[in-house]
Amino acid sequence: MFGLPEERLGEEVSAVVVTRPGATVTIEELQAFAAERIAKHKVPTTVILREDPPLPRNANGKFLKRQLAEELGKDRVG
Repeated sequence: MFGLPEERLGEEVSAVVVTRPGATVTIEELQAFAAERIAKHKVPTTVILREDPPLPRNANGKFLKRQLAEELGKDRVG
């Protein structure tokens, strides 16, 4: 999970979920799953489902949240 730009609040909790080929899941199902396990204010308001490409990672395999947020934030402008 990470933050994406949002006009009123400045940032909103977001998540990108990479699904396995052939898997079916809805955004609502993922949000409900999260709501059962974490605090309400931490449940992502934006969930992006994708199969490809894999999430950006550094040489150690760590997920690059800032890079992904920048990529997705540009897509949401305008």
